[in-house]
Amino acid sequence: MFRVQEEHEFFIGSGNVFADLGLPDAEELQLKSHLGIEIRLAIQAKRLSRSRAAQKMGLGKEELIGLLDGSIFDFSISQLVRFLNSLDREVRLSTSARERPAAAKKPAREQDREATAA
Repeated sequence: MFRVQEEHEFFIGSGNVFADLGLPDAEELQLKSHLGIEIRLAIQAKRLSRSRAAQKMGLGKEELIGLLDGSIFDFSISQLVRFLNSLDREVRLSTSARERPAAAKKPAREQDREATAA
């Protein structure tokens, strides 16, 4: 029996996969992602059918299905918060005074230019 030994590279992320991918508005995307997860969990915890959840949230059934299937980015943060409120969830947003990592401070385009210039 032969064993092939493979080498793997690992990347230690910043905690925001959207920033790690260099996407614009990474913080907003991460917040929307978290809110979408909470919406799904709230619907499951209440054991709501999709029809009942859509009704409570003021959405059409197809819109709800899209939201649950990952189309959260089509909605604003305030809409996602309202959806959670309609599911009897309180939403608290907070900030902290710690600094972001240096790589996260620069827009992705600046990082690309610096990498190209090097």
